[in-house]
Amino acid sequence: MNPFVRRLPLGALVALALAATAPGCASSETSTFLDPTDLEPYAPGENGPPATYDRNNVIDDASLVDVGQATPALVQKYLERNPYGKRSFLGTYQSNGLRASDALVTAARNYRINPIVLLVLAQVRAGLVSLTVYPEDPARVEYAFQCGCEAKGQCDPRSAGFDKQVDCVALRLREALEAVKVSGAAPSGFGPNRTAFTVDGARVTPANAATAALYHVLPREAKDEPGGIWLVWNLWQKYTLAYEYAGPFEPTPEGGGIGEACQNARQCALPASEAICATEYPGGMCTTQCTSDCPVVAGKGEGYCADFRSTGICLAVCNPNAPTCRKGYTCTRVARFGAPKESQYTCYPEL
Repeated sequence: MNPFVRRLPLGALVALALAATAPGCASSETSTFLDPTDLEPYAPGENGPPATYDRNNVIDDASLVDVGQATPALVQKYLERNPYGKRSFLGTYQSNGLRASDALVTAARNYRINPIVLLVLAQVRAGLVSLTVYPEDPARVEYAFQCGCEAKGQCDPRSAGFDKQVDCVALRLREALEAVKVSGAAPSGFGPNRTAFTVDGARVTPANAATAALYHVLPREAKDEPGGIWLVWNLWQKYTLAYEYAGPFEPTPEGGGIGEACQNARQCALPASEAICATEYPGGMCTTQCTSDCPVVAGKGEGYCADFRSTGICLAVCNPNAPTCRKGYTCTRVARFGAPKESQYTCYPEL
């Protein structure tokens, strides 16, 4: 089974009439999807920083969770002028009413994952960044990370769409990072300073949580070949050089962002004088009072100043087509405080 597959109950799966070679719901040779330059080893040249591949240290923690690049304008720019000097078809593609750039930004902000990492994974899995036109096989896009696919030709239609697929892979990365915090390793067994083996037999001892999380979603090294962590590293070097990304300006603050769980205000990554932990709601909720805009905190999800019982309260923004609200919260459209004609979908506590 493809490493990106996330199992669903068999009863929820619907067999799709896809060709036997469909890449979206089955393992397949990914080299045919790649740009010819993808497998050329990274060479920094005059402008790029030197870098040597180390299977144990693929990316640093701060870069993986840096969402400073997660703005619609910047990600759209990345798609309009990709690292191959072309416009990716993703620049004009929409799924479930969302532009690809908006889907990338939403997933990046919701799970605090660098959008460039998500672009790299989209290229490694299906060559979507270098692709200039929508492919003949829709599954290559609609099931890009095989989330919702059980086996060849068996994918859940509810998981179709690039927006839902990129949301899924970003969620898996975040789940792995959180598992490392709690138990020292991702559910797959990859963790910092813990030795594990990839599906192709590489002995790996991740140096950090970011590397462990990448192996969790793609447990294959495939040195100098397509479809594995080596290619993730190789493209990360090339993409960050092309996009002039030099790493985060400042580390992501500890604590929960707007809408995240908390037990007290000290656990919220908000200005100390403004932070509120609303413990009367499920699992506690980091928030703050507002009159117009909510504070922007590096590395955390977007907040919206909602009219909450006639008071302005910051709630977490959500995507109704791929909701990621915590248990006890529903992705619901609410009016902006002080501007009832404006509204946004937010994770609203189930009262």
